[in-house]
Amino acid sequence: MARTSWRPSELTTSATVWYFLRASGAALLVLALGHLFVTHYLTVPAQTGSQFVAGRWTNVLWLAFDWLLLMLALSHGLTGLQGVLKDYLVGRPGRLLVTTATAGVGLVFFAIGSATLLTADPAALRAGVGPLSGQRWLGELLSGLLFLVATVAYVGLGVGAVWLVREALRGRPLGRWRFAGQWAWALHRLTGLGIVGFLLVHILDVTLLPLAPDVYDHTVAAYAHPYLLPMEIALVGAVLYHALNGVRLIVIDLLEQRARVDQRRLFYAVLGLTAALLLPSVVVLLRADH
Repeated sequence: MARTSWRPSELTTSATVWYFLRASGAALLVLALGHLFVTHYLTVPAQTGSQFVAGRWTNVLWLAFDWLLLMLALSHGLTGLQGVLKDYLVGRPGRLLVTTATAGVGLVFFAIGSATLLTADPAALRAGVGPLSGQRWLGELLSGLLFLVATVAYVGLGVGAVWLVREALRGRPLGRWRFAGQWAWALHRLTGLGIVGFLLVHILDVTLLPLAPDVYDHTVAAYAHPYLLPMEIALVGAVLYHALNGVRLIVIDLLEQRARVDQRRLFYAVLGLTAALLLPSVVVLLRADH
């Protein structure tokens, strides 16, 4: 078997990425879950229009909170996406292209999000006016992107369900994967990819706030559409699972040198806790929909 050679710079980069994902993930446990609690438990996305945001952004602490969330969610998510793509690429040119592309996307969306936070005037948001007010086509475009993200998610879940049923009928309910850790790894990646896709669309839609608060309200109202409701539930579940599984990974990192870790029980605990925490949000979303 040929030995894999690693350059010192590659080993250093891998270690830096590992530490960054753990540190940013720990911070996002507070920031992302806090944001999720406000927008999916205390209220629902369709009710977080320009008036809601205006009340929030009059407080500098909320502005700082949202800016930190933007920075860490983008950098954490795109770093993870970069790692996934590099696993399927061989050779330095392809890996360099992925690194450059994800860094470019991150910088562009961070600049857009930061500009939105800095230029949004709570008084103008309350008045519902902006330089692009009345341009409903912008809202329709962004609503279309949301429907596209939802469709991709539904197709992906459908394909996965068909595959699982087929494997079960063949007497192999877990397919070729026999360990809980493999399923935890796959779900962590899938939920991470889904969250990144939604995050990018969400940043674009928030960009409308200083430009056209009325159009933003029109876009946010689309979240109440029945077609998007399953996506909202799936999104909450994805964030909860990704966060809790991140805690599982940190626990394994801390304990693997000191004690034997039962990964199966930890994985089942993450699934059970995800389902338990998801249920109240589902109730809130369904009640609001009616």
